[in-house]
Amino acid sequence: MNAQAVAFVLAPMYLVLGLSVLLYAKQYQKLFAKWADGHFDLFTLMFSMMVGGLVVISLYNVWEWNVWLLVTLSGWGMFLKGLFYFLCPEKCIKNALKMGQNVNLLYFGGVVGLVVGLVLGYYTFLV
Repeated sequence: MNAQAVAFVLAPMYLVLGLSVLLYAKQYQKLFAKWADGHFDLFTLMFSMMVGGLVVISLYNVWEWNVWLLVTLSGWGMFLKGLFYFLCPEKCIKNALKMGQNVNLLYFGGVVGLVVGLVLGYYTFLV
């Protein structure tokens, strides 16, 4: 399977999530605070993240220096994020969730998501 088919799903996901974080950063701060208080609420999300990452990796895992490297990195990032949740001690997870409450990091993540979504979207839908 080619990267363009995987990017067909990833590009809109990144665009929507990046824009959502930029528009509603304060609400995301509250969400991260809630998760830091009870990180077991993330079990289903992180399991899905790990499985989604494995699906992306199984469909496209090519380490070439081009735009489609974003697809490979997305898959590995999703998988490692889920793995981190299941294998790291509770203290590490809570510290990571507290970092998510930093509004500057939220804006940075939102911009990165938006840019990745735009780049993948451009090469998927317009080129």
